[in-house]
Amino acid sequence: MDQRLRRDLDAIAADRSSGAAELAVRACVALQQWAPRHSKITRDDLLAVARALLFAQPAMAPLLRLANEVALAAEESVPSRYLARTLKHFSSALRTGPQRVAQHFRSAVRGGEKKIITTYSYSSTVLQAILAAHSHIWQVICSEGRPGLEGRKTVEQILRRGKGIGACLTTDAALHLFTAHSHALVVGADSLEEAGFTNKTGTGALVAYAVQIECPVWILADTSKLLPRAIDAIRADRNGPDAEIWPDAPARLSILNPYFETTRYQPGIRILTEKGWRTPAQISREIQALKVSPLLAKLAHEPD
Repeated sequence: MDQRLRRDLDAIAADRSSGAAELAVRACVALQQWAPRHSKITRDDLLAVARALLFAQPAMAPLLRLANEVALAAEESVPSRYLARTLKHFSSALRTGPQRVAQHFRSAVRGGEKKIITTYSYSSTVLQAILAAHSHIWQVICSEGRPGLEGRKTVEQILRRGKGIGACLTTDAALHLFTAHSHALVVGADSLEEAGFTNKTGTGALVAYAVQIECPVWILADTSKLLPRAIDAIRADRNGPDAEIWPDAPARLSILNPYFETTRYQPGIRILTEKGWRTPAQISREIQALKVSPLLAKLAHEPD
């Protein structure tokens, strides 16, 4: 792997504020720029790239899916041709998927009075949907999203680009209180699995409360977030640095800073993809239809 691609992938791995779709698009662009710089891409080159993608953002399905596609390319007789084709298809799907989700979302909130929407953290797909439905939304309520404060990015973008949408920012601990006044709790997903979805830690408690008070829960995610069980089984947990919670913490203090959690599907949760509303059973069938490279598990357990 050349130094330029390594820098690009390292920057993606270090990014704590961008959404999964945004990072996957950046990775596709980096790979599309990398491939023409090399007259012959070898199997080892591709496996090194696949492994780097696998560990860049282990909770984010689009990057894991991209790692899988690169590993599949390594098994082809003409890897460069397969890679070029799959990168073109994957990057196109990443760009058009959220647009179609936004169109479906706009239809879902159309009619009646303008809506109050509660959301959590930052999702480029959710943001795009809210902006597309600006004429039907009165206010968006979001929390800080500690420790990375991604929620501030969400409300800043809404205030800058929302064409009259109001925005409120509250603490993470208080956000659930406002679901009672909301048309829906709308969240993104870093991955859609067969039994549930993965998103920023804190999502599960919000969802549980919303379901309890019968506030609709909408998950907005395009199908690049579909994650087969074979890939889900090898991904590592992602924890943030201790200093995000408490710089210069007291000695002997153990700090817990998990970034992501998985929330199980349950009645009251609806899933909106670029194909429209999907049930958990439909999501499960689409996941099972995806091809997974047998090389991924080996790559995940190779020593650094």
